[in-house]
Amino acid sequence: MAKNFLKFAWGFGALLILGLAIFYGIQYYQYRQNPQFQAQKQFEELERLYQEDTYGGFTPEETLQLFIEALKTGDVELASKYFIIEDQQEELEKLQKIKDRELLDKFLVDINKLGNKYSLVEGDDDRFIFEAFNERGELILQADVGKGPNGRWKIIDL
Repeated sequence: MAKNFLKFAWGFGALLILGLAIFYGIQYYQYRQNPQFQAQKQFEELERLYQEDTYGGFTPEETLQLFIEALKTGDVELASKYFIIEDQQEELEKLQKIKDRELLDKFLVDINKLGNKYSLVEGDDDRFIFEAFNERGELILQADVGKGPNGRWKIIDL
């Protein structure tokens, strides 16, 4: 009788442990598939990439100058690295099209006109807009430059 009870207890305990393992395994899987978890994971990865990023100047003007110098040498891949990380691939494709159409020199003429710097939000020194105007005083280009978490400035929009 005691032997049968012991077998039953061991069997019941093993089934209980197996059931709990399956339950927690399912919970863990569902947690990993949760959109909130995925978003947090992507945010942490993006934050890591920004911390490791060495492209961009320590002032907005320096970043624009580095961008212009890369374009002058025809290195659109390097130039694209001065954009925010999320947009680098898209900007590389745009710059490559400009280069392929042999419009890089014209683009550089417009970019070199960038001046008229002002803060996007008054009192905020982490984001600036640079504007370029043509001879008639019409706005032809705007560069939105922001300070990243690692202290380097990146082009947000051009």
